[in-house]
Amino acid sequence: MTKFYPLFSGSSGNCTFVSSGGGSVLIDAGVSCRAIVDALGQINVHPKNINGILITHEHIDHIKGLSVFTKRFPLPVYSSREVLEYLQNRKYVHPDCPLYEIASPTEVGGMLVTPFDTPHDSVHSLGFRIDTEDGRSIGIATDLGYITDQVRAGLT
Repeated sequence: MTKFYPLFSGSSGNCTFVSSGGGSVLIDAGVSCRAIVDALGQINVHPKNINGILITHEHIDHIKGLSVFTKRFPLPVYSSREVLEYLQNRKYVHPDCPLYEIASPTEVGGMLVTPFDTPHDSVHSLGFRIDTEDGRSIGIATDLGYITDQVRAGLT
């Protein structure tokens, strides 16, 4: 069964949890590690059981807790090459944390994650379509001022 939990959303921080079958991902980590761990506890999820973290872009309301979270739980982080370089250069990810560029459909935790570009003033902003084992699709596109044809295509 697919589960979708928007844990935090807004300018004070963004973080979403998606699971399907035996796999799960966290999208963004824009609040403190403690807040993320507490929110995951409310839905009976231990962070060590998450298969990866998808980062939409490098703004602080999407990465605030990433440094401490990846220090405690060195999960794989997926994003664009530009965002991964930004995170690594500014030490927003722990050195032991595996980093993966996501530029095409990629399997994470048994789910197919398809990235697409979104319009935003960042080094590179992505949205994600997540296709689950049970045939569901979830679209994540944050901080949009408008919907481009590329966003529309990515979500369908």
